[in-house]
Amino acid sequence: MSCDVCAYAAEHGWWGPDFMGTHCRNCHRSWTGKTESHCASCHESFTSVEPFDIHLEHCTGDPATTRERLADLSRSDGNPLLALRERKGGPVWVRWRPDGHFMDSSA
Repeated sequence: MSCDVCAYAAEHGWWGPDFMGTHCRNCHRSWTGKTESHCASCHESFTSVEPFDIHLEHCTGDPATTRERLADLSRSDGNPLLALRERKGGPVWVRWRPDGHFMDSSA
């Protein structure tokens, strides 16, 4: 097994008593946010459904290519549409506001 969470699940049939969240068996990313979402194709994570939906037309299935495409998304005024923000479980994509703040109610 590639990680402790997957090894425990393979042996016991569930994530375990100390694991409170969701886990991707392919990239081994875990997350616990109630609104956070994860793409099983490109393995990028998002703070909510809205940035996840935005990413769908740019998802290539390749993490590096998808991340590059998402980073290049911009509004008509040149400001970014999405931005990466570091979280406990790793980086997540958030909506960017014109005032430079993130649209992330769960931060």
